[in-house]
Amino acid sequence: MTTRVHRIPQTALGALRGLRVFRGAPARLGVVAGLVVFAVLAGTSASYAYFQATQAATASAGAGTLSVTTANLSSLAYTFRNDQLDTAGSVTVTNASDTADGIARTATVALSATGDSVALNAIKFVYWAKGATETCTIGRAKTGAVSWATGASVTATLAPGASATWCVESYVTAASDLAAADGSLSITPKVAASLPAGGWSAAANSTTTQSSIGIYPGFTGMTTDWSYIRPANVGGTKYCLDVSGGADANGTRVISWPCKTAGTTNQLWKFVADGAFYGLQSNNAQTRRAEQNGTGAGSLIFTNASSTATTQDWQVQRVSAGLYQLVNRSSGLCLSATTASGDLTTQPCTDAAATQRFVVSPYLATTACTTATTGNMFAGYQTSVTYSWTTANPGPFKVYVGSALVATTAADASSVTLGPYTGGGAQTVTITDSSATASAAAGDTVVGTAAFTPRTTTAAASCSITNMVN
Repeated sequence: MTTRVHRIPQTALGALRGLRVFRGAPARLGVVAGLVVFAVLAGTSASYAYFQATQAATASAGAGTLSVTTANLSSLAYTFRNDQLDTAGSVTVTNASDTADGIARTATVALSATGDSVALNAIKFVYWAKGATETCTIGRAKTGAVSWATGASVTATLAPGASATWCVESYVTAASDLAAADGSLSITPKVAASLPAGGWSAAANSTTTQSSIGIYPGFTGMTTDWSYIRPANVGGTKYCLDVSGGADANGTRVISWPCKTAGTTNQLWKFVADGAFYGLQSNNAQTRRAEQNGTGAGSLIFTNASSTATTQDWQVQRVSAGLYQLVNRSSGLCLSATTASGDLTTQPCTDAAATQRFVVSPYLATTACTTATTGNMFAGYQTSVTYSWTTANPGPFKVYVGSALVATTAADASSVTLGPYTGGGAQTVTITDSSATASAAAGDTVVGTAAFTPRTTTAAASCSITNMVN
């Protein structure tokens, strides 16, 4: 609270004590009337002392302070999240004057804010006079709501020592209204009160903070092809979202499990668009979707028959290039993984939760390979092999022969040529997702395995490739 104090200076008090009223002629002061104000700025409350002279032969003086205070605005301090969009508090203004006249005066109270322009316009509030036994709570009708960018003012007539309290409900209509590239916005609400007296006015103000956390822009450009969804917080062994046990039944848990190199249908997912949201459809249970089993933090994720239930809808929010968080439509909670194998749950979205960041890795929809041989049996045969694929997701991809990294493709590549090789027997090839936008901590996910055998004098060259789905 910022306030100002104005008091009678000692020099002025001395002058008052020096005043004389003479008996006899002239027995009365000709004209001694009006308000004489002595004020010096000091202290931390807005105060004014005054001296009232009368026409009486024996003058009298009344002295005091004019003061106003604000309180309770800190009750509106709040952090908006995807799952919490509404808060209520109060503000109290008191006529703290200690004046001899006891006159009730009209206080003007202004509510305003400074801060991020997006938040100032997105966060709105309603206010009303608080009842004597009322508790300020959310759920008020939003008639007459204004944004903090617009602000509002109200007045109250207060006798010295009297107070007035207003309830204030601050809210956003949708979390997306506070979306920010870094997930956070902030404003500083302020209450400013003034209390006038003649040509003077007492003033006071208070501030608090309202901010948002973990609310990122919605992303509607997800691929509709089959993909791996990987928790980005896990290094070492790579993990994927997995329908536990590969079961095709309602109530099957969706878990985090090491990404497989074969039989991966229960680790492939399709983003099925539904307006601004997506359903997560499993490849091995294509009539079912991932669903939040409950409404609160810690709810497990199960597969359930596809429906219009909002518990099956997920908003994809883009944290950074290639890195996403998945927010359940019904609860506003984020899909959350563990740091190893285990159940997926929904938890409040926070900037610090690496377990809530996911990478979407490509699935090679079709695959093919060809070989080309040059040379002859006398000079030796040299064999090159070309692997090709189609995918709705961009690369780049890393290609390993054995354990050696031999190629990294361009982001939009649909093939890679290896070699030439002379002899050496059968070779194994591994193709991994190496998207430059993926989290380095997540590692690479195997999206294809292959093999080839260079031509020899007794056998033709051969090759093969699989997209990891048996």
